[in-house]
Amino acid sequence: MRVRRLWVCVLAIALLASTALAAELTRTQALVALSQADPAARRVGVDRLAEIGLMGDVDRVRERLADADPRVRNSAAAAVWKIWGRSGDLQIDKLYARGVEQMQASELSGALATFNEVVRRKPDFAEGWNKRATIYFLLGENEKSLRDCEEVFKRNPNHFGALAGAGQIHLQLGHIRLALELFRRQSESRGAGAGDPAARATAAGRRQEPDLSHRFECVFCGRSDKVATTRQIGVGSH
Repeated sequence: MRVRRLWVCVLAIALLASTALAAELTRTQALVALSQADPAARRVGVDRLAEIGLMGDVDRVRERLADADPRVRNSAAAAVWKIWGRSGDLQIDKLYARGVEQMQASELSGALATFNEVVRRKPDFAEGWNKRATIYFLLGENEKSLRDCEEVFKRNPNHFGALAGAGQIHLQLGHIRLALELFRRQSESRGAGAGDPAARATAAGRRQEPDLSHRFECVFCGRSDKVATTRQIGVGSH
């Protein structure tokens, strides 16, 4: 029992030390930490960039989505979404946060009004368009959702959430080849492995039309603000 308590204390101290270290890193130091051999150091760098990273740092963080350590991969995914969610304008960020809260509460009409305002006031903010695309998807307005996805791609071609979301819509519409292309791009942008459903579908599509009648998760949103679950996808041809 004493040994167990000792281990708990050691782990707690290590966690506190890691958190303190992350808070002390500068942006430059955090970027350097991403390339360290120690996975704990890489994770500290990722976590720090989640708080202070800029859009220009996203590609470096995305590289960690293929990290050998699963904890680093998870932290990197969360960090990418956090960086994407910062517009650089405090007032827009407050409006964005309000819209996300409305989405989490399933207040879709209010969230739509909020993100209409976000994209009107900050049209170069890709994540504003992505969140509105998500809302349109949830409302069943697929064409509007796809149009907003295109706006996302103009500003952030590697937005794996919008790529996967657009792919899911095209699957529903029966546009199999177009959906496969979007899933291929999504897999590349995430560094997805063979276990990823999009990667499996893309690989299968190289030889034959795959069976895509199973359910695909809506991944417009990050884990922290996901509001949709799944839709049944029908099989068709483009």
